[in-house]
Amino acid sequence: MKLVIKIILLLFVIACLVVVIFMPEGPDSSARTDLPESYNGIAVIFFHGYMRCDPCNSIESLTRETLQTQFRDELNSNTIRFFKINLDISANEHYVTDFNLSTRPVVLAKYSDGNLVTWQVLDDVWYLYKDPQAFKTFMIEQIRQFMDGELP
Repeated sequence: MKLVIKIILLLFVIACLVVVIFMPEGPDSSARTDLPESYNGIAVIFFHGYMRCDPCNSIESLTRETLQTQFRDELNSNTIRFFKINLDISANEHYVTDFNLSTRPVVLAKYSDGNLVTWQVLDDVWYLYKDPQAFKTFMIEQIRQFMDGELP
């Protein structure tokens, strides 16, 4: 009986290793690696990795909720679009340089014909995610200012 259990465990470990070795980009390899080529508008980008902590999940959820409740018309008209981008995918590493990222924040980015025009990194989301109302107020203010061309 012990031999059978050892064999089953060994087979399980081998199967896990095969999956890890032959899955080059990890479990989320189908995730978007770039914005649409001809996008015109404001992208609200949530950056993450394969491993997501509770604060990361809260930041994504609060960002989505804020957009869906306060910017519904802009979402429906594609003036604003929400994107999730996994920085652990090698094809997405350029965003770290593009936006001078030191954390995995939310970024507001304006695009014209798919070209980045300007952006704003919202690192403060890491300080506000525990207070949903303060987080939403901050996001609303930052997005409205960004839409009006008021950059910090």
